[in-house]
Amino acid sequence: MLNACKGGEHLIAGKRISPAEAYHYIKRLIITQEIPPGSEIREENLARLIGVSRTPVREALRLLEGEGLITRKGRRRYVYTLTIDEINQIFDIKEALEPYLAMRAAQQGGCNERVQLYILGTRMKQVGQMVDQNNLNQLLLPSWLELDQQFHDLIYIMAKNMKAKNILGTLNSQWQRVKEGLLALQGRISRSGVEHFAIATAIFKKDKQASYEAMLDHLRNVREAVIAVFKTAGFAETG
Repeated sequence: MLNACKGGEHLIAGKRISPAEAYHYIKRLIITQEIPPGSEIREENLARLIGVSRTPVREALRLLEGEGLITRKGRRRYVYTLTIDEINQIFDIKEALEPYLAMRAAQQGGCNERVQLYILGTRMKQVGQMVDQNNLNQLLLPSWLELDQQFHDLIYIMAKNMKAKNILGTLNSQWQRVKEGLLALQGRISRSGVEHFAIATAIFKKDKQASYEAMLDHLRNVREAVIAVFKTAGFAETG
């Protein structure tokens, strides 16, 4: 039974669900492709699924539309489908910002932070090797994604640039579902683990140029792999 509560919250079986929680829930459905790209989004269906009124769902969809995960065609909403051109635009920005942040992290990161990043990079390489040896892509993917988030968050902190985190966070949301699909491919987690370890090693050594180049190499490899998958799957070049 749904009861309206104060402060924009809703009560479901004893639990209060805020618009922010509805937003994160729906966003996760999109990123994991439980709601596939191109699917029509209906407020009433999502409200029924989550067990809330349409108001928090409507607010959540407005935020997701602002992030580019949902698009409108007339009065209807759809899960956005990226084109190859948009993937290139996203990586143009990532390649302009993230190597610079890696270089700054090498320059400004403290000793404890550099050690922590090196440990994360080592763990990512180990997880990649475990995946290769035991064919555990799907089982280890959540652990990998958590390590990846921690790794890049620490670089933002070391570079002392949280504005960049906000900018890149929006871009990464737009291609996160593609990223998860890419990592599910055989060998991709292993290769990415080696690449992250190279980034961590360069930053640990405070080698600014090597840090820049290692991050740039990683991003170029990911871009190439994503575009190859898109072309194989027959995705559009442009919208």
